[in-house]
Amino acid sequence: MLRAAFNWLIENRAGSAEIWIASDAQRSNWHPEDPRWKDVISQLGSLSQKVRVRLLVLNQGSDANASISLKEASRRRQGDKSELQFVLDLQRNRPGNATLR
Repeated sequence: MLRAAFNWLIENRAGSAEIWIASDAQRSNWHPEDPRWKDVISQLGSLSQKVRVRLLVLNQGSDANASISLKEASRRRQGDKSELQFVLDLQRNRPGNATLR
């Protein structure tokens, strides 16, 4: 993957760049002793432009999270008063019955 990014940077004559990698950081997937790591680090370091590699480690579960979005809003007259009606979309990353403020 990093070699492909290196090739893309050269072929497209890109300026400064960031390469983001999302991983669960399992050693068995990374093969840290593989000599290709030294090669790709050397290649990225030899580029004339600034290249940053960012690692986003996803090895922990996320906290409970919820979001509410407004799907529809309408105003309705009830006699001499107005009433607003909303259709909301509630999404949670974990099932639960917790009250949302």
